[in-house]
Amino acid sequence: TGGGSNTSGESELFSDYEQGSCTILIHDAAGSNISVTNHGTKYTKIGNRVFIGGSFVFAESGSKNGGLMILYQLPYVPAQSIQSTGTFWYDGTSDGADVTGVIYVSTNASGQGYLKQSTTIGQPSNNKYLTFNEIQKNSSRPLNCSFSYNVW
Repeated sequence: TGGGSNTSGESELFSDYEQGSCTILIHDAAGSNISVTNHGTKYTKIGNRVFIGGSFVFAESGSKNGGLMILYQLPYVPAQSIQSTGTFWYDGTSDGADVTGVIYVSTNASGQGYLKQSTTIGQPSNNKYLTFNEIQKNSSRPLNCSFSYNVW
């Protein structure tokens, strides 16, 4: 088939396509796992791009470090040269308890996803990460995530 008006003539055939389930985990700022149930995370890899979507329901009832929560054990290690983003929505028990924001994937050796909350004009964003203290422990409220990143 023909390419678009601004293409470089590369093949349009998928030579690298994969999809499946993955078990992404969440840990707190101290590196301690946070227990989740109904873990439904899927990924699709097309060429050098990985797309991830899923949700987590928190089953943790113990105390955790109140700092940021980090997604880890991504299905592929991210590339070192490109920033990647996506979105999250924590569905609280009321509209006032909902938390939304962006996910960015670190390009460190292990690849981790950070949940950065949305801010308003003039509000400092340096410490606005989703924390364990902001979610309802051992509840049925989901954290929905969708993000993508490059792998080479």
